[in-house]
Amino acid sequence: MRRVKAPPALAILATAALLGTTAQAANAAPSSTVTDAEASVPASVAPATDTPALVDDLAEPVDATIAPDKAAKAHLTGHKDRYRIADPAGTLTTAGVDTRGERETVRLNQKYKGLPVFGGQYVVRMEKKAGKRAVTGTSGSYFTDLDVDTTRPTMPADVAIARAVEDVRRSLHPGAAVVAGA
Repeated sequence: MRRVKAPPALAILATAALLGTTAQAANAAPSSTVTDAEASVPASVAPATDTPALVDDLAEPVDATIAPDKAAKAHLTGHKDRYRIADPAGTLTTAGVDTRGERETVRLNQKYKGLPVFGGQYVVRMEKKAGKRAVTGTSGSYFTDLDVDTTRPTMPADVAIARAVEDVRRSLHPGAAVVAGA
């Protein structure tokens, strides 16, 4: 089986979220120079994952009598050998369910030790017709090899904010404006 690599920017457990500074990061003024504090903290890299980024062309039946998010988690639980998600009910929270006609899309956000994982979202696509539901595919990023001490920050808050802002800036479409908060 080919090992799927997750995009590095999506794999960082958001230190800013751990520190409760997500709102500040969105409004922080850009910094074009690296401070001594930033230089002294090693950069984080994407942890390895055994969960496939894309599984397509499925037609696997799931319970049509329960809510779509519960059916999605039941599917992941029933196929731990494929998805390598040990505890879908305990590590995935429902971010949203989109129903358009017969199609259902369930977005599940990853948690680690009760905290949100930056970039950790897995999507389960299903179709429901004639009283039956089937999973048609899955996609996203779920990080199976997280090993982070969540009881103490590993970098100063200002460094976490600066890195989060810079990561967002790099991910924007080229030419998109970045406006600092007032």
